[in-house]
Amino acid sequence: MITSLQLHNFKCFAHSPRFEFSRINLLTGLNGCGKSTVLQALLLLGQSVNRNTEMRNLYLN
Repeated sequence: MITSLQLHNFKCFAHSPRFEFSRINLLTGLNGCGKSTVLQALLLLGQSVNRNTEMRNLYLN
């Protein structure tokens, strides 16, 4: 289970705070504040793990 996420230079996050996750999470905020970007980062991480178990590369698809 992913317990935290910190993004650097990914879309709107030049330097982001650490996002702490628990078993149930809710992302809320105004339009354009990065909710979808957090989800896209998690999907990117997931697709990279599925293709490369050593996590040496991120696969952009």
